[in-house]
Amino acid sequence: NWDRQSCYGGAFMENAVASMPGGHHAPARVLAERADPAAAVAAEPEDHGSHGNHGLDPGVVRFKMRDSSNTHYPCNIVDPRYASACYMLQGGVILEYHDYDFAKAAADCDTAAPEVRHLCYLSMGTMASGMTVQNTRQVIRLCANGDPTYRTWCFVGAVKNYIDVTADVQDGLEFCREIPPGRDKRQCYVAVGEQISVMHAEPARRDEACARVHPEGRLECRFGAGLLSTPPPGLPIRPGVS
Repeated sequence: NWDRQSCYGGAFMENAVASMPGGHHAPARVLAERADPAAAVAAEPEDHGSHGNHGLDPGVVRFKMRDSSNTHYPCNIVDPRYASACYMLQGGVILEYHDYDFAKAAADCDTAAPEVRHLCYLSMGTMASGMTVQNTRQVIRLCANGDPTYRTWCFVGAVKNYIDVTADVQDGLEFCREIPPGRDKRQCYVAVGEQISVMHAEPARRDEACARVHPEGRLECRFGAGLLSTPPPGLPIRPGVS
């Protein structure tokens, strides 16, 4: 399932990036197709050779990449099994629609279906980390917008991106320590534990990594890393539940 979700996410990411205003990420074929379907093949980069069109007739493919009147497109038109993977990217698309105003984007995420709403926030957190080049104070300010029972996942998206970029758990821990006390901070440490579980298959290595965490978040780290048979008081924190 993880492999399938990753594949779905890759498809949605390519759709989101290739359809950005200005058409970067080499969407030459797509842009040519809009103007002249017959000329679409000629728009393919020469070094792609016969594989540039992936065997598809450009006159056949007509999927609308974006909808200017629907900020949740394509997530709200695809089969439900793809919705989670789509919304893990959609926060970035929604931010773009709102000129990167996080308060407006968070309010827009609040209109997503409850079961995927936290993923919309999570993708905003990923964007906050990248846009600010991991400026922790700015990320915390941006993620503080929206419904308190969902904005927690903005912090999750941010801290996971911190660790994804550097492969250094310490970067994530330093981010968590700067978050004001409360559910956002606790779930941040849980997310660090989840990242540790991805980086280390052996429980002993996970235990060693969480042992270095500040006491304020050590149990949360261990819970996220799958090292506890019984959740600590107040965990798990669930989206939409105060």
